[in-house]
Amino acid sequence: MSALGFVTIKGYSGLLQTIKWLRGRKVQRVDLKENTAVLHVEDDFLEIELSVLRLLRDVAVRDATERMLEPLTRDGITSFHAGTDDTFSATVTSVEVSWFNAPEAQDELLVDETRKMVFSIASLAFKEDNKWRLHDGNSTITATISDEDFQHRVDTNQANFAKGDVLVCDVRVKQWQSKTGAKTEYEVVRVIEHRTAARQIPLPGL
Repeated sequence: MSALGFVTIKGYSGLLQTIKWLRGRKVQRVDLKENTAVLHVEDDFLEIELSVLRLLRDVAVRDATERMLEPLTRDGITSFHAGTDDTFSATVTSVEVSWFNAPEAQDELLVDETRKMVFSIASLAFKEDNKWRLHDGNSTITATISDEDFQHRVDTNQANFAKGDVLVCDVRVKQWQSKTGAKTEYEVVRVIEHRTAARQIPLPGL
């Protein structure tokens, strides 16, 4: 309860007190110590327990805090108080309630690597975003074509495609953990080879 800010401890800032201190400002730096963390905002700083820092970063806790204070957004409700019968450890007014809105969860980049891949072309794109639908033999993906030389050959009709053609590419794959689950983006950074469908039978010496 003290970590949440519902119980008063002298010189201790719980979650509610910390969010109120932030006043909607963005934390610019966090210095970790053995048992505490120092939040730096502009020319100000606040030292809090590591348990409070974990609550401050926890998306589910922040969402629950926002829902708890949601009545302050209604007409006629002006303040929220937390504490004991003798004293309030935290007070939030309707003017301050926006400070407690849960920030949007940021996607966390988990994979960023370039790998060699082979695709057949499901559909071309001649729009400015240069996103093509490619098939890797198992599934169809959407990939951004950032190889400017290859894109120029396509735009000037120097590269023609037929059913069964494949592209051997260097592909940058980026994967994030998002609020809804995994998210993947593909970027063809270089087309190594365009292999046409008109294949020939290999003969010795040829």
